[in-house]
Amino acid sequence: MNGQIKFDQEKCVGCFACYVACISAHHGPEEEGALSCRSIRKVTVPEEGFQKNVCPGCIHCGLCIKACDRGALYRDEKTGLVLTRPEKCDGCGKCLDVCPNQVIHLDESQKVKKCDGCLKLREKGQLPACVRACLTGALVLRDTTGE
Repeated sequence: MNGQIKFDQEKCVGCFACYVACISAHHGPEEEGALSCRSIRKVTVPEEGFQKNVCPGCIHCGLCIKACDRGALYRDEKTGLVLTRPEKCDGCGKCLDVCPNQVIHLDESQKVKKCDGCLKLREKGQLPACVRACLTGALVLRDTTGE
């Protein structure tokens, strides 16, 4: 199941369901320090004058690839996703600095960790965990095979 995860900030209600689903999909229940590949941040809705939480994730834009001179990040030709090669990561953090949604982090070994688009779930014909958990339709998997 190919496609790109699209985020609609207008539909997001900041419920954290995608955030929790991401952690659940990638970490065991006893794992300490588990991090989500989604970020929660407050935005102000100017026309309505209030703040709300939104949960953007990796848009697989490739800025991190350009920032990494070690080859620890690459674009998968089959899926179009930006994936990692942790064995090549030296923990410099350049990729963290350029990520527009601040969703790249270093694991306990100081190796790059980011959204993999839930490849294991997709290989089984399932939606990514965050998309499946989003009740408002703020996250959808858009088919990119025809592009």
